[in-house]
Amino acid sequence: MSLKMAFPILLHQCRTRLGCTQELVAERCELSTRQYQALEMGHALPSLPTAIRLAVVLGFSLDALKDEVDVIALTHQACAPASSRRKTLAKK
Repeated sequence: MSLKMAFPILLHQCRTRLGCTQELVAERCELSTRQYQALEMGHALPSLPTAIRLAVVLGFSLDALKDEVDVIALTHQACAPASSRRKTLAKK
């Protein structure tokens, strides 16, 4: 399962386990309700600071998501010569 699919499921499970509304979680994470809903529905991924706030408020560890990241792809990209990484970034 991809991170984009796993993160919304984790948010929903943690929120409902705590008995919180989307509005309450959004407020505690300093997000608008719409922003939180977009995260929980999988329409957006959070920034790192927002992911950390969500983890603290909902009581999960970001380590729970590490298996969803394609570590092999990241390793290959990190090990590529700098000139290849620049070319890849320029294409985006």
